[in-house]
This record gives sequence, structure tokens and C-alpha cells, in this order.
Amino acid sequence: MNTPLFGTRFHEAMSSLLFAPTHFRDSLNGVMSWLTTNEHEDAELARLLFEALHVKLTLEGETVCLQEVPREDMRAECAFLDKESERYLRGVLDLVFLWKGAVYVVDWKTNDVKGNTLEEVVRREYDLQHQMYMDSAIKAFVPEFRYGGFFFVFVRHLHHGGIIPGGALCTQTR
Repeated sequence: MNTPLFGTRFHEAMSSLLFAPTHFRDSLNGVMSWLTTNEHEDAELARLLFEALHVKLTLEGETVCLQEVPREDMRAECAFLDKESERYLRGVLDLVFLWKGAVYVVDWKTNDVKGNTLEEVVRREYDLQHQMYMDSAIKAFVPEFRYGGFFFVFVRHLHHGGIIPGGALCTQTR
């Protein structure tokens, strides 16, 4: 399960599952059924997809899970190309969604952060990515919407809609 292929499978499955009918997303059995229908029978992948859909995020001072965000307010796999000084930056935002007039970005992380805090891992490995993605989201969606925040969701650290020991790390505003 700890392979680059797993990360690719997770991202591809999540991009489709976000827009699947609600009855597939409401329960772990529903996610398993959806995976089986789509020729992926993998209990661990199903569990992580389900946990990621139900991770508790703090949005506008309230606790919300992605399952509660209307599908029409979500965009998965948003590609961007941005000119920064003399170079072009290209990337893909895993998930962009709107909540109460604010735009949020979720970046799924499938790696394990053994022995490190999420803050250490983000600062050491993802600081530049975070800045690029946040700037791209702001350019693409603001001023039409205000910028709400950016979440790194470390899916291997999610458990029953909760966070062990902090599966979602939010970087709020600039």
C-alpha cells in the first residue's frame, strides 16, 4: 500500500467518488460497493476514501466534512499554469470547493509521516507547493470569492472522521 501507485489510485478514485451518487459516499460499505463497481476491490483504499470524505475541517468557525459540501460547489483535479517571474509553474489542485462565499483548497497526501509532526513535514517538504497552490487558487477564484484556506489532508492519519494525530493541517490565509 505504500507505493506511488497507491497515491495515484487514491487520487483517481477520490476525483470520481466526490461526484458519485450520495448513497455510495454515505457509508464505508457504499464506498466499497462503488470501488467494486469500478473494478477496484481494495478494503484499505475504501477505508481511506471514506475517512477522507468525512474528515472534519474547520470552515468559517464551524466543523464541516466534505460530504456536506454540495457537489456543484466542488472542482477536482484543477490544473493550473502560472507565470512566476521568468518561469512557468504548473500543477494540479486536488480539490477546490466553496463554502459560504469562501474558496478552500484540499491537497491529498498519501505518504506516511512517521516520527514527524505534520507541521514539520509541510514546512520541510511542501512549503513551496503550498505557496504555489494557494497563489493559483487566489488568482483563479478571488476576487469573485474570498480566500478561505488550504488543507493538507494526510489520509494515512485519518480515523473515523477524526484525526490521528492530526490528519488535516490547515493553513488559513496569507
